[in-house]
Amino acid sequence: MDITHADIAWLVDEEELGDLWCLTFVRGLDETEALRRMGAKEDSIRPLTYEALMDEGLFEDTALAGRRGDWTVLIEVFD
Repeated sequence: MDITHADIAWLVDEEELGDLWCLTFVRGLDETEALRRMGAKEDSIRPLTYEALMDEGLFEDTALAGRRGDWTVLIEVFD
């Protein structure tokens, strides 16, 4: 699969992720199952708004998952 800059430009439309991050696209799994397979603890998987993520200071310690068409997108930030 070829991914161009235009394919992921939506990541930086409003807020930049920073210099160190990992972006993973997974097809065939929902967000919860993708996070489970990454090793997330069941009780830590919950919906977050951007505001809650920033207010709670979780951005650097949290793997994020969302849907983009048929794909689940996982974002991990490394500090």
